[in-house]
Amino acid sequence: MSTFKIISKRKRFHNRFECTKLKTIFNCLILVNMLNFCQENIFVKGVPMTIAAVICEYNPFHNGHKYQIEAIRQKLKVDFIICLMSGDFVQRGEPAIYSKEQRAKWALENGADLVLLLPLPFATGSADLFALGAISILNKLGCVDYLCFGSECGDIDTLYICAEKLLTEGQVGSEGMRALMKEGNTFAKSRYLLFPEFDIILAHSNNVLALEYIMALIKTKSKIKPYTIKREGEAYEDDSFLPEEKYLSATAIRRAILSGEGGKIKDYIPYDVKNIQEIPLSANSLSGEIFYSIISKLGNLSRFLEASEDLTKRIENQIYEYKDFTTFVEDLKAKNYTYTRISRTLLHIFLNIEGSNTFYK
Repeated sequence: MSTFKIISKRKRFHNRFECTKLKTIFNCLILVNMLNFCQENIFVKGVPMTIAAVICEYNPFHNGHKYQIEAIRQKLKVDFIICLMSGDFVQRGEPAIYSKEQRAKWALENGADLVLLLPLPFATGSADLFALGAISILNKLGCVDYLCFGSECGDIDTLYICAEKLLTEGQVGSEGMRALMKEGNTFAKSRYLLFPEFDIILAHSNNVLALEYIMALIKTKSKIKPYTIKREGEAYEDDSFLPEEKYLSATAIRRAILSGEGGKIKDYIPYDVKNIQEIPLSANSLSGEIFYSIISKLGNLSRFLEASEDLTKRIENQIYEYKDFTTFVEDLKAKNYTYTRISRTLLHIFLNIEGSNTFYK
């Protein structure tokens, strides 16, 4: 069977600002066709194929991602690798540096067999929604054998034990979590304080996302097996450039590209930045549009995803001090509101993504 590849031909900015529910429905209709494809093509000459899935952003794609795909194929001997990838906006609450078409192309050129689009509300949701939405889609594909993800821990058994503990005692309604959150701690900080035996695991972002994937698999009673690969190179949030490192973080690569220093990362990405026919976007690329969106919706902000009553008041009280997106997010930060929580909320307002606040921490 020939490799099945999909790259959308729509222009980058055609839907970069298309924020209606219709777009999400359209993406789900595409997914239905993919479900049929996967369920009808999981056998080759009567022999069942082995399929692995990766939930990703590729913001941007780099050698660490290429290593992960190669490691999955080598260690699990899979026939196909599916990437379920965020679109034009990512979980940090910002536009992706390059279009989903460009990022999907890089993935396909470097070992992926199929790239599917993760619907916008999941792609820009908190870690639990991001994971649960993605796992639900992979479950519905009906052909995925493994969910593969990187982690600083690298030990699936340790991660699974921690995930089970969090499911029983680390949820927002548990007594210990309620007590810590009443003290003004964020949800993540409360978990960290409540489980000192897992402090090393909970201190690293890829471990935390891995735990969310495992908990989502357990919640949905999924038949998909989790498989982790120990993360190599810099931490995800590390924006430093260390020439001795084999792999750079996506954060460091974005910083280099946006500062016009793309040449110094040529050994860390499987393509030439000079050949990219797109203008890279930063968190501040939509500053004006986001400001206008917030101003036009004042008095009605609490209907949007993750917009708690307290955070809504903070936004409304400080909106007229707005300079740019990142500065405004920093101004809104508090002990119980992280940068990413605030940036996601502002993005949800801009994208008209509504939802129940009770679903969130």
